[in-house]
Amino acid sequence: MDEALRNAADAAVEWASIGRGRLPRPRSLEALLEDDDVRNALAEGASLVVVPMVRDANRPAKAERLAGRGAA
Repeated sequence: MDEALRNAADAAVEWASIGRGRLPRPRSLEALLEDDDVRNALAEGASLVVVPMVRDANRPAKAERLAGRGAA
């Protein structure tokens, strides 16, 4: 599980680039928990984590990559 969480941001960026940048609309935790598919997956043992992702010039980019920009 730790490795999956460490790789989650890279996987999200890759997934977004494969989808040609079409990301699902953002939803609150409450809205996610109202989704039948999400509720069913959680009931079956799935985990729900927040993976921050920012967009750089309309391209997905990991937050850590952007944080170092401009640093001396």
